Amino acid sequence: MSGGGKALVGLFLIPVILVSSLPVSTPARVAPDTYSLGTAYNSERKIVVDPSGNIYTAYSALAKNGSYYVEVAVSRDGGGSWSDLPGVPSAANSSRSALAVAPSGAVDLVWTEGAPVRSQIYFSSYSGGGWSPKALLSNSSYYSGYPSIVVDSKGGAHVVWYGFDGTYYQIFYTQSSGATWTPPHNLSTLKEDSLNPSIAVDASGNLYVTWYAEVSRYFQIYYTEFKATWSVPVAITTSQADSTGPSIAIQPDGKVNIVWTTAINNIDQVFMMTGQDGLWGPKSQLTNGSDYTADPTQTFAPNGTAIVFWAAAGNIYGCAVGGTCAAYLVFSGGYNSFPSAEWPSRPGSQEVLLMWTTSSPTANGTEATVLFASIAVSGTSQDLLLEYGLIAALAFVAIVIMIVRKLPKKTESNR
Repeated sequence: MSGGGKALVGLFLIPVILVSSLPVSTPARVAPDTYSLGTAYNSERKIVVDPSGNIYTAYSALAKNGSYYVEVAVSRDGGGSWSDLPGVPSAANSSRSALAVAPSGAVDLVWTEGAPVRSQIYFSSYSGGGWSPKALLSNSSYYSGYPSIVVDSKGGAHVVWYGFDGTYYQIFYTQSSGATWTPPHNLSTLKEDSLNPSIAVDASGNLYVTWYAEVSRYFQIYYTEFKATWSVPVAITTSQADSTGPSIAIQPDGKVNIVWTTAINNIDQVFMMTGQDGLWGPKSQLTNGSDYTADPTQTFAPNGTAIVFWAAAGNIYGCAVGGTCAAYLVFSGGYNSFPSAEWPSRPGSQEVLLMWTTSSPTANGTEATVLFASIAVSGTSQDLLLEYGLIAALAFVAIVIMIVRKLPKKTESNR
């Protein structure tokens, strides 16, 4: 009986693994000359699609003199081939970039530039084949970094970042007003350090911002929203361990989705929480493995099913969150990190877009490149299950037949 029990466990595990898979295109190389932080960090969206279907990605490249700078690449054939846009106005020591696309098709870029202790936030827009002069957004005497940007339905750009106020790191916000920008506004106002903001906007122009801040020894996930006025920031986690690296997106039905990592038994795991109008549902733990997870990023299938990606053990993983999160391997080979998913997802699109950094040892050291892939998704979570459930069912039947064939045939001696 014990042998039969083990066989049944194996039979039921195999279909579950197959159901969790999604078709991933062969990754295309976006850029060969980057470094290990090429697509860092997950709070910053780095991949957008314009109204004509052109795909743009932002990344950090490495010059021969060892300096790093921001580049933007474009694909006009659905991600098969890539070329850098000329004239990106970033200077040496530029990194931590983010992209957004306006209804007009203009591609807006923000990035961090300058010496580490005095770096600032800059903006430029690509339209009509050229870049606008870069604009200084932070203009602080102290460090500013990690910008995140969205563009609303009227074409207005909204940018958040964190910067030092002389005592603490705070979350700052500015918006474009024609050709000018509003003075930076402090969103966090906490007497603790606030870090790595991520911003989202809905169809009505409401804004949503998340970050993490230190509270009584541990980092917690914070949240504020703008609906006519900014709400008072609130902590949406109360973990007895650090919660960091949030990424925010808006579901097609208007609900707010946040993913982040919290240490469980000293190993970071991915969590997700959904809220609306300041009311938050229970947090869902999406991973529970023995490997350290990092940099969760998210997008949505056409029906609103959350598609979440993350890095763990040098690989990129993902799952379609339909009540559970059965992780599947997106890419392995080399050391893979800092995935960034396309958001907002295009209405009716049957694929989601993803980019990440991969590093591999070479004779001259380590080579880092930026890779891109598209992942096919069906219209609903039920479709996802049906599409791969058929494969799972066929595998199940095949294994049953194989086991039955291996059973000993009845003879006179074993009656």
